[in-house]
Amino acid sequence: MRIFFGLFLVWLFVFNSACNKKSNNSETAASRSLAGNYLNESFLEKTKDSLPGAIPLFCLEVIFSGKDSAEFYNGFETFYLKMKRQGDTLVFQNAFQKNGKLRPLIAVIGKEEELTLIDHEFTGAQKPSVFKKSSVVNNEKWKFNQAFNKSMLNGEFAVFNLLKQDTVQVKFQEDGLMSGWEIYNEFEICFAGDCLEESTEPGNIIYLHRPGGRLDAFLMKSKKEEGIFELYELGPVDPQVKGNREKGKLLYLLQNKSAKKPSRSKGVF
Repeated sequence: MRIFFGLFLVWLFVFNSACNKKSNNSETAASRSLAGNYLNESFLEKTKDSLPGAIPLFCLEVIFSGKDSAEFYNGFETFYLKMKRQGDTLVFQNAFQKNGKLRPLIAVIGKEEELTLIDHEFTGAQKPSVFKKSSVVNNEKWKFNQAFNKSMLNGEFAVFNLLKQDTVQVKFQEDGLMSGWEIYNEFEICFAGDCLEESTEPGNIIYLHRPGGRLDAFLMKSKKEEGIFELYELGPVDPQVKGNREKGKLLYLLQNKSAKKPSRSKGVF
């Protein structure tokens, strides 16, 4: 009788432990709810050393607003994909084609509002892409552009005009606005679409907006060891050819005020 009672207590303990574990797992999965904008952190990290056009991707941003689908943005178009959830695993059916067949896209919900997109079958990259929930607060539906600005060109810069031989102090904001430069008040940096072909020479393309509406395009080269961006003018637009503008003169030097001063001629900055 004592043996039977002892076995019963052991069974009761194991049963309760299994139930608690199952309950905890369910609570963990349920607590990792998805809502809001998730940005391709892997892409943002790679742009520090690579040009956007050379980085393969499935998408730049995902918006979760429902239980059965999500909206995707790849830089030039948006699209919805149906979604099924199994615990912390998401399955997006018919997400892309490979070898003439539609393939699913798998995503895994991680800790601290992180999402791993198992997209290397599509991109050909060695690792999947990591997405993180956006902390950007604005009225725009898509948040990637602001995050990209922050990663590429954000803060106070001394801008030296090589033609006029003078310097102005300019503040570049995450939302694309800028102040301190009389002739320009907004900026855009290309990360996807036709603008990637704007220049014949590889480099980032930056568009500077004039208050009157005119848009000036520049080839932007980075000298990271000096904390400097070089802006080169681009040749005239050929209406018969998409992009492929020739690199022209070096017009501006942008020195990040938080970076180490470069060893250039006295009086430049």
